[in-house]
Amino acid sequence: MFEPKCIIFDCDGVLVDSEPLGIKALLDLAKPTGFTMPFSRAMDTFVGWSLKRQFDFIEKSIGNQLPANFEAEYRQYSFQLFEQMVEPMPGAVDFLKNLTVPYCVASNGPLQKMAVTLKKSGLAQYFDSNIFSAYQIGKFKPEPDLFEFAAREMGFPSNNCLVIDDSEAGVQAALAGGFPIVHFGLRKFPISETVPAAESFAALRTLMSKRLFAEP
Repeated sequence: MFEPKCIIFDCDGVLVDSEPLGIKALLDLAKPTGFTMPFSRAMDTFVGWSLKRQFDFIEKSIGNQLPANFEAEYRQYSFQLFEQMVEPMPGAVDFLKNLTVPYCVASNGPLQKMAVTLKKSGLAQYFDSNIFSAYQIGKFKPEPDLFEFAAREMGFPSNNCLVIDDSEAGVQAALAGGFPIVHFGLRKFPISETVPAAESFAALRTLMSKRLFAEP
């Protein structure tokens, strides 16, 4: 049975409940450009994507480029929402407190974003410098490079690290890099049906206690 030597957490939607706030910011700012999408569909579509991929999707939909300052406005508005409302995912604090193996966070989001969301949610103290961003290497999920980068920095081979991610892109990235993966959360998509799943940290704790993982 596989026993992880290191755990790599995604940030948004796993550690912090920031995804709805980020999607709200995106839809609010995109509306004046002519882009509209129901919130639930936007969550299903955009969660786990890089910001560039999200912007490209919107530009293709409206048949025009977004304003030059769109990203700067998005960052400012979304960070305001995070500062005001972001919370840790239920059970995240207790789960981190009780871990006995090294762990880190690896996200498609920039370090500045994680600095805000992890601090506001009270989780920053558990990670120290073990926080890794796709922006550091210029490679984003669903490519495996981010998880490979995090594993190297933590000092473990890929097949010794368990990835916890809630997005389709994250599951794809883990599988592409040869990482054991648990799909976290309630959202379902075809590839998530092929890997172990945990809808909550309580379920993840049970999964880990029974070591119900496929061999990498």
